Amino acid sequence: MVVTEYQGGNETYTTETRQEGGRTSKVFGLLDMRYLKGIPGLLKAFEAGLSLIGYICVETSIQCLSGITTYGFFKFVTLLALITTLILWAVLLLQIHTRILKCDCFDWPFIEICYYGFIIVLYFFADVFLGIHACTIGHKAGDAFGWFAWVAFCIDFLFCFYHWRQERKRPQTEAVDTPSEPRY
Repeated sequence: MVVTEYQGGNETYTTETRQEGGRTSKVFGLLDMRYLKGIPGLLKAFEAGLSLIGYICVETSIQCLSGITTYGFFKFVTLLALITTLILWAVLLLQIHTRILKCDCFDWPFIEICYYGFIIVLYFFADVFLGIHACTIGHKAGDAFGWFAWVAFCIDFLFCFYHWRQERKRPQTEAVDTPSEPRY
């Protein structure tokens, strides 16, 4: 770990460079700037934005009696995706999983894969049901943004799955006791 301090006016900023798992991440204060500017960080912000827009489109539309439960389910899924994606984004941006939870008992890429699988299934059904029961232009727009969010979640799922596979293929560098001939 390399620590660098910068003077800016009457404040001092600290930058750390960490090497974890073969990846170097630059931390500015509390934020991991490499994650923030990288594809996973931008995808999570994009997913949250699309979920919010889809929710707003459906929430502000006139409700038809034939699809009230469908609209409620769609709003539940979009808010669930929005809140959990923002929480996951904050955990990974602030490196909470490496700073506070310093044990290796959590496989974070696998946890993300499970999360995205769950959200993808929920979004798929919510989008299909909303597409069937959409009666106003707001519902149709919400459905379109729901499908865009679904595609973004699928892309993020593929990135997480690829990263998880690469982590599992990487040879372990830990010392392993190999049995040798006994010494007498």
